[in-house]
Amino acid sequence: MSLTIGSAIASGLSGLNAASSRVESAANNVVKLRTPAARTADTTESIDIAAPPPPTTSPETEFAEFVSAEQAFKAGTTVIATNDHMLGTLLDVKV
Repeated sequence: MSLTIGSAIASGLSGLNAASSRVESAANNVVKLRTPAARTADTTESIDIAAPPPPTTSPETEFAEFVSAEQAFKAGTTVIATNDHMLGTLLDVKV
């Protein structure tokens, strides 16, 4: 399997997009933790039947997801930067 310049960039961009989606998902989960339904579930007050169930995540879990996504984002940028460096070297050799 050969790795072309375009596929290396596509691979890096795919990693960036996946990390971005993970951050967006974790951020949405954190927002859901702050909804009235989630706060009510933590108290002894009655819960509205129509309210969504309390979230099954925690701030700690979502923070860990942020850190993991950050590392994945850095990996994607490293792939793209390495590809850029290799392309620059290739162009220097051809000149």
